[in-house]
Amino acid sequence: MNERNITSRPDSGTLLGQLNLSVSRPKPRPLEGPRKSRAALRTGARACSLPLVSVVVAMLLALVSARVGAQNPSSQIPRVADGVGVRVGERSVFHPGAALTVGFDSNLFNESRKAESPRSAAFMMPSIWWAVGNRPLRDGILDSPATRTQRRVDYYFGMVGGWRLYMHGEERVRQAGKLNIGADGRIHIAPGRRFQLDIDDTFRRMGEPRNFESAREYNFNHISNAVTLRTTLRPGGGRLAIVLGFRNEALLFETPELVNGNRLIIGNETELRYRVRDRSAFSARYSYMFNYFVSCCAEPGTGRNEDSHNYRFLLGYAGQLGEKVVLDAFVGYGWGLYKDDFNGPDHKNTIGHVGLGYFPTTRTRLQVQFGREFNDSVFGNYYTDVGGHLYIRHILRSRTAATFGVGAISRRTAGLPIPGQDTEEILGYTAGANFIRKDLLYTLNAALEQPLGKYFVLGAKYSLAVDDTDFVVHYFSTRDDYGEFSRHMLMLTASFRN
Repeated sequence: MNERNITSRPDSGTLLGQLNLSVSRPKPRPLEGPRKSRAALRTGARACSLPLVSVVVAMLLALVSARVGAQNPSSQIPRVADGVGVRVGERSVFHPGAALTVGFDSNLFNESRKAESPRSAAFMMPSIWWAVGNRPLRDGILDSPATRTQRRVDYYFGMVGGWRLYMHGEERVRQAGKLNIGADGRIHIAPGRRFQLDIDDTFRRMGEPRNFESAREYNFNHISNAVTLRTTLRPGGGRLAIVLGFRNEALLFETPELVNGNRLIIGNETELRYRVRDRSAFSARYSYMFNYFVSCCAEPGTGRNEDSHNYRFLLGYAGQLGEKVVLDAFVGYGWGLYKDDFNGPDHKNTIGHVGLGYFPTTRTRLQVQFGREFNDSVFGNYYTDVGGHLYIRHILRSRTAATFGVGAISRRTAGLPIPGQDTEEILGYTAGANFIRKDLLYTLNAALEQPLGKYFVLGAKYSLAVDDTDFVVHYFSTRDDYGEFSRHMLMLTASFRN
């Protein structure tokens, strides 16, 4: 199995998943200004009728929060964009929804063809969701204005859940279906004022089978939660903004066998931002994260002690270039120090990203991003990703929403467990010289969504995920775990929304 990320994109119509077993890079806040155009574990928008101003804001939020990452088909939950909704109180709106999906999965267990024929099966997936708030959530960021308004509080609460039911004659294939749940909460107190207080919470329960041989109780199911308390100071209410935040994350595996992967992350994030024009600013960002594995690994043979101190410093610009282009470009340095792991290695290298968004009309959006980042690894010490993605979305005159995305990443995982020293279960590795693993990850996603009136939406989606690697883990139990796999998934969805 591979490290994966989970990324919620509520405005794109789908919870596009990846298990994130990595340290999440803190997401920056929206820019200041008025609204104008703008592998194996450790041992083992709706149809666009918005004005151009809103499209600019959405593009900025999408670029600022975009991350280089591969989408994991197993955690995708169909969720179309919200409809008109039901008015709650004076300014809030409640959005319920439900969907029924039928589809085909070509590789349930991410198995390599080098070892055996992957198991494939058709599936059915019911899903439900709801959201309530006085501001929408775009790419995980509350779309709260940077300027002062009459509202004292902006907020959003939402949840989505689904269960994939595989239709197959073998019991272990049917048991591969798992419950996935995602929940987001955002509260901004005194938005746009000289002193602003934000509370963000993201909860995920991700279910995923380990392999065909494993019984139902042996899986990669895990629960994660991330809470951020953030203050924004605007001295004089002018161009300068100082952001101070405290972040706490928890990762808990439900299988006792994977207790060594349970961890806590505690840290802070700071940003100094100077606005040079509407929705455009230069920024200096600093973050510190302490990763503490709660059940590992003080004694020899129980795994590498991967408690770490991660530091990131970035300088850059995010904002508009003209009326139809937005830029998000940052460069800096990242340190990942593993002081309790005498074998090393530490991460000390350049990090950064550059993203460019172009929207020729309110119906069309094009986004390109390339970058290099590092994250703490549950299997090794850390991994680095170098790569990028392309995303295109267009609304046809028939109100059909067509989206297309493709990505490629070169991933390097350093500090794998040393056989006989950190673990007694692993015999050795193939293509793991110096205890380093290398992967090439490719993804492709294409989707169509067709609204039928106000409440119904029909959709079709195809997803491809490929891990191209020669890496193999050899266990004393004579079992070999191949890292290479390819996976295709096709989904047809009928949704009700409001």
